[in-house]
Amino acid sequence: NRTFSGLQPGKPLWRNNWGLADTGQLDAPLYGRGEAPPSLQPVMTPASQRWLKTEYQTLSRLPRSGAVLFTVLTLVEPLAALAAAPEAAACLARSLEGMTPAMRAYKGLGKPGEAEAMLGYLDELAAGSRRGTGHPDRQAAGGAPIPT
Repeated sequence: NRTFSGLQPGKPLWRNNWGLADTGQLDAPLYGRGEAPPSLQPVMTPASQRWLKTEYQTLSRLPRSGAVLFTVLTLVEPLAALAAAPEAAACLARSLEGMTPAMRAYKGLGKPGEAEAMLGYLDELAAGSRRGTGHPDRQAAGGAPIPT
């Protein structure tokens, strides 16, 4: 694989991924084996009660052994926390708008009407920036500055 063969020590590759979950449990998959998680059960969880799950993944070649190290950092927070970051809510909505139904299902929005409900909720959260309810120096949940 070219990705692995071109990986150099000191030059890690990274990517991030996100999805919407029904619980804040870190190790709960958005979908998978065993009993169906709430996101695949017939009852739709209200958008205001969903959780944003984010993964930061890295691939690094170790200098001495040449082995490849894969790391994952998973973060989860209530989607409602985006009220403190209206620009992030707007960005998430734009991302969802451009997705196919299959990609929306992969992100945790596979039930009929679920994506539309989520877009409406994200628009409400994003409206805070248009109404001027936030401060330009505000920070996202967790204290990270919001890029402008």
